[in-house]
Amino acid sequence: MDPVSSQAIKLQDYVSGGYYLARLREAGVERPVSARLPRRYISASTCLCEFFTDSWVWDNAGPMDGAGNFVKGIRGFEERLASAARFGITAERLPDVIRWGQLRCGRDFGFPRGFYRLIDARRATDWISLPPEAFVTFGIGLHRSLSEKFLQVMTKHEDCTTALCVREGLEISGEGVPLGHELLNVECGHPCHSWICGGAENNFVERMQLTLNQHGYIDEFATALECTQVIERGEIPGEPGPWFPWLIVHYT
Repeated sequence: MDPVSSQAIKLQDYVSGGYYLARLREAGVERPVSARLPRRYISASTCLCEFFTDSWVWDNAGPMDGAGNFVKGIRGFEERLASAARFGITAERLPDVIRWGQLRCGRDFGFPRGFYRLIDARRATDWISLPPEAFVTFGIGLHRSLSEKFLQVMTKHEDCTTALCVREGLEISGEGVPLGHELLNVECGHPCHSWICGGAENNFVERMQLTLNQHGYIDEFATALECTQVIERGEIPGEPGPWFPWLIVHYT
């Protein structure tokens, strides 16, 4: 499998799957260390990154009055605070974040995570207080040739962020830098496990001479698609399918 530079990727060939604000899980502490991956590895999988927003932001927090106050307090406050703290959000600021999440879910961002537009993702970074090396803004893109197949898989999860973006045929913002393709399966209506979660990248490199780029991704779409098919056929172990190659686009 010969490498093709990610610089040759044309964003117009892809449809947006949404934009994501992610805290990078620390290699060797929160995820396994891999000699084939950079320590700062960007992934759309919750096994490898933690996301803002997620259910602790948008899940029903209780009734609010006309002024936006939680009349009975915030339901599950301590559990939400534990998640918020990992994004540098304090107990004093958490009610404002939850209030924002209750009002903007379905407008700026969707289920279970992911923003519809880059501008809304960037605005939401104001809530987060993390050092630059621990946090990233990125988008995911699906090759347009796979849109119909993906939407067929998503018929029972049409309200999820990725399905809504793909159905609308939203273009990926050209402000970012394409890093390459990550292989992800679909569970419960959204990209879930990365091929990295089970170490499949090692099998591909050792058995099929796959070359990963400096970011830990596959440059060429055709090669990435072939790899998903290999996993689905069971030739290399992986989580249950279906699997899709998603383009990772980094934004600053």
